[in-house]
Amino acid sequence: MTAVKITQTSASMAIDRLSGQIFAKTNFKLDGTEAVTVIDAMTRKQRSRWEGNKLVSDGTGETVLSDGTGSIKSTFKEVRWIDKDGTMVVETTRAVQPPPGVQLGDGGAARTSVQYFKKK
Repeated sequence: MTAVKITQTSASMAIDRLSGQIFAKTNFKLDGTEAVTVIDAMTRKQRSRWEGNKLVSDGTGETVLSDGTGSIKSTFKEVRWIDKDGTMVVETTRAVQPPPGVQLGDGGAARTSVQYFKKK
C-alpha cells in the first residue's frame, strides 16, 4: 500500500509518498513555471497547469545509473483529478530512453498507467 500526503497552496502543491522503504516528495508549481524535484539519483523537471478541474504536468526525468555508465531518461505527462466519489485519479503516460547500448523490447514506446487514491 502507498501512503500519500498532499499539501496545496494557491501557488504550489507537494505530494509526499511512502512506498515500501522509499519516501519521496514531488513539487508542483501551479503557475506553469518549471518545478524541479531531486530524489536520490533521479531528477524530475515538470511544468504544471490547470485544464478545467484537471492538473496536467508535462516533464522529463533522468536517473543516473549507480555504476556510472550513463542514465535513463524519460518524458512524461501526468493528468490528476478528483473523481465524483472523492478518489484522486492519476493517469501517467511515459516514454523511456535507455542509456546507449541498451535495447528495450518495446523500443521505448510510450505507456499509460492509471492509479487511484482513496482518502483514509
